[in-house]
Amino acid sequence: MTSPYFERENKGFGKYGVRIAWEATIEPPVTKLELSGGPLLSKFRVFSPTGAHGTNFPLDDQVARRLETVVANRLVRQEHRSETAVQTEEHLEPSYKALIEAINESEKAVSTQRFAATARVP
Repeated sequence: MTSPYFERENKGFGKYGVRIAWEATIEPPVTKLELSGGPLLSKFRVFSPTGAHGTNFPLDDQVARRLETVVANRLVRQEHRSETAVQTEEHLEPSYKALIEAINESEKAVSTQRFAATARVP
């Protein structure tokens, strides 16, 4: 994640969001057979034969470590994409760059205010 959470203006895909950056891709992709073949992952609801619907699921430490092992030799770092993004940002028109900075500052302020408000809740 590259930002704190923020409330979306367009709530068509949920009320809150965060900005993300990809650090790596998994190549070749992990197959469903690989994920459901072992005793640990096959019991994890998302990879079970019946599956699960949704986008966010808590992972316990064992499942997280097993997934890290499965993808360890397949991670392809995306350093070039990061460099390209920085180069592109450097070439933005000043008014557009100022707009992006203002939006980012606004999102940070809202997130900070929400965090402060929730920290006071007993």
